[in-house]
Amino acid sequence: IDMAGCFDAFHETQTVNQRMDSLRESLRVELDERQRALEEKAQPIQERVQEIQENPGLSAEAMQQQLRSLQSEIEPIQREEAELNQYAQQKQAEFRERFLRSRQSIIDKISDAARTVAIREGLDLVLDTSDATGSGVGTVIYSERSLDITPKVITELNRNAPDRAEQPAPAAN
Repeated sequence: IDMAGCFDAFHETQTVNQRMDSLRESLRVELDERQRALEEKAQPIQERVQEIQENPGLSAEAMQQQLRSLQSEIEPIQREEAELNQYAQQKQAEFRERFLRSRQSIIDKISDAARTVAIREGLDLVLDTSDATGSGVGTVIYSERSLDITPKVITELNRNAPDRAEQPAPAAN
C-alpha cells in the first residue's frame, strides 16, 4: 500500500488541510495585527529616545537622566512584547498539536481501511511502499503491482465522501 498516496487521495485530507490553512492564516493575521499595534505604541518612544541620543547639546549625564525618565514608558511596552511573544509561542504550539492530532486521525482511518481491505482480500501482511521515512529509500524495494491494494484502500476511504465527483484520482505507483 502506498500510504502517502492514500493520504493525498483521502477526501478528509483535503478538508483538514483547508481547515488548517485557514487556521494558520487567521493566526498569522491576528499576530501581525497585534505586532503592528505594539510597534505603533513603541514608535513615539523610540523617536524620543533617538532624539535624546542625537542631541549634541546634552551632556552625558543629562542624556542618561532623560533616558531614565522614559523608562516608565518603555517597560510596559517591553512587557507587552514579551507577553505577545509568549502568546504567539502558545498559539503555535496549539496549532502544531491540533495539526498532529488531525494527521494521526487520518493515518488511523487509512490504517483501518487498509486492514478492512486486507481482511476482505485474505492478505496476511500489508507493507507501506511509499517513502514515508523521507530517506529516499522506501521500506519496500520491490513488489508486484498486482499485489498493491492502494486503489482498493482509496476506494474504501472515499466510499462515504460527500461528493465523489470532486475526488482526485487515485495516486499511481
